[in-house]
Amino acid sequence: MIIDIPVEVEDILHEAWIDDTEEFLGEVLDYFSADDVEDVLRAYFTQRLDENKPLPDFIDPSKL
Repeated sequence: MIIDIPVEVEDILHEAWIDDTEEFLGEVLDYFSADDVEDVLRAYFTQRLDENKPLPDFIDPSKL
């Protein structure tokens, strides 16, 4: 049985304990296709670059 219930993303994120952040994000990322995850991460880091925010050292800006 599927029950459709409207849920706000902020409500879900609020429930993710800070200690479980990596596990929570891992489960979320596993739910989506690898292509979609790559597109979102590319957009996220491109936005950070556009805002002159530092990128993690494992991100090669020339490949964004």
